[in-house]
Amino acid sequence: MRLAFPALALILIALPAATAQADPVEVETHVLLINFGNYDANKGTYVMDFYVWFVWNASSAPQGFTPERFEFMNGRASAKERIFDQTNETTGMRELWFRVQANLYTDPLFADYPYDRQRLAITFEDPVYTVGELRYVPDRDASGLDENVRVAGWRIESWGMEETRKTYRFDETYSRLVFTMEVAREPVSTTVKTFLPPIAFMIVSGLSFFFHPSKVANRLGLGTSMLISAVLYHISQIVNLPSGGRLMLLDKIMFSVYAFLAGSLVVTTLIAIDEDYWKDRDYTRQINLYGGLATVLLPFVVFALIGLF
Repeated sequence: MRLAFPALALILIALPAATAQADPVEVETHVLLINFGNYDANKGTYVMDFYVWFVWNASSAPQGFTPERFEFMNGRASAKERIFDQTNETTGMRELWFRVQANLYTDPLFADYPYDRQRLAITFEDPVYTVGELRYVPDRDASGLDENVRVAGWRIESWGMEETRKTYRFDETYSRLVFTMEVAREPVSTTVKTFLPPIAFMIVSGLSFFFHPSKVANRLGLGTSMLISAVLYHISQIVNLPSGGRLMLLDKIMFSVYAFLAGSLVVTTLIAIDEDYWKDRDYTRQINLYGGLATVLLPFVVFALIGLF
């Protein structure tokens, strides 16, 4: 019986300590991106160079607690250097800084290509502590982008930072810190580079409507060469992009261009039939006039119909 009382006392002493550790340690997390490079939009790979630092109450945290073992969930760190580690003896707050360079990746989104926006992320979590033991608390005030951060050929639209949860199949849930940067292509240069060739194809093909009906061979040669050029241009634009289950914006536009070029060839073919067999000059002019109007309207109809799918 004498041994029972010390054992009971130890249990009563340990119970408040266990209760105090029931809540997760809230780790205030900051991310400052200072450099960005090697971005391959087609593959979704990039390199981010940044500072990440954690602040938590070490006096109330379990003994030996540290968030320094964080690992990236969308890549791997090529360099990870601890540059600052200090505990305030008065407040008990510990501050831990790292300089990290990481090779990361994301799933590229090309539904709106060539006006696509890409979401580039830094995602990490602790491999040891579950969400019941560690929870990241993002601090947006001290986080962000350095003023010198640039993405060649892209415009930085915004950035964000949030904590998410990830539950694995072995019924364990972990806190995740997700730092994101959204980039978009430069609209002016993108428009000129992407749409100038298709417009030129349609203008050159459209000139055939002003040819004399006797120049059928010239009209066919002009329309056929523009159609072949449009197909080759389309292939050159998408050959390096990953294939998806849905049409991209560029695909819809190019199909509309094909409709215009094909309409021009159909009108030219009808004129050739009329010239060779029907010999009806008035009918030829009507085909050229109304066929030209229909050809101009056809791309808009095709684009609208494709947009429904």
